Amino acid sequence: MKKTIVALLALSVAGCALFFFNSQAAGSFTAPKRGKAVSTKILNAGFVCVEKVYNSELMAPYDVLQHSLSRDSTNYIRCFIVTPDGKPFVTFESS
Repeated sequence: MKKTIVALLALSVAGCALFFFNSQAAGSFTAPKRGKAVSTKILNAGFVCVEKVYNSELMAPYDVLQHSLSRDSTNYIRCFIVTPDGKPFVTFESS
């Protein structure tokens, strides 16, 4: 119980959290490239955001990670945003 409360408190204070998971089903597949099979390794990076997050807390790390696609189109990080309730959220600067 204490671990859950601490995790929720940390999420509330930080405004957003980042988590990675390896997407074997959705991200890893074999695609033809110049006659050879190429194995892709796509990681997913989800940013869990709550109301009143600062734009810079969210977009700075999001921007850095999503640029991995331009480095290597077969081994990159797919970024996305999620909320605890699945609904849209308002940033601090938007209010």
